[in-house]
Amino acid sequence: MDFDGGTITVRRSVSWTPTNGLCVKATKTGKERTIPLDSHTLSELKRIQREQRAARLRFGPGWRGAKSPEQDHIAAEPDGSVLNPAVVGVTLQRVCAKRKTAVTMHQLRHSWVSQQIANGYDAVTIAAMSGHSPDILLRVYAHAFDTRKREAMDALGEARKAARVALKLG
Repeated sequence: MDFDGGTITVRRSVSWTPTNGLCVKATKTGKERTIPLDSHTLSELKRIQREQRAARLRFGPGWRGAKSPEQDHIAAEPDGSVLNPAVVGVTLQRVCAKRKTAVTMHQLRHSWVSQQIANGYDAVTIAAMSGHSPDILLRVYAHAFDTRKREAMDALGEARKAARVALKLG
């Protein structure tokens, strides 16, 4: 976390499988990425950090997080150890069950990327934040760009129409 710069850098991922158990490893692409954060998210992360630092003091030598507070995981168990990602999935399933809906973490990620495309952000910017390479992003999310293509052509048509009108008036 860089609170002054308002960014978070993703360097590692955490996964769990029945075969390997809990694994902390490099990201899928092996590359780290730095993502700018909005003020609300920064505020929440500062709150989480304050709570972790208080927990670190309470646990004392029993703290299972990193050696320094700056290196602690954002998503952690109360004792500072790495949070099993399955816990997040189960929690999401419980929330969805109460609301009589079904959403997965993958669908949330897919939705975020699709919304960024719909908002007009370019593939390079979205890829840099999502961890995709631009070519993979364009291949996987090509359908999401269809609306933007229509909007681009409609805008071109309107500009050409305006140019024709301007030429007739001039």
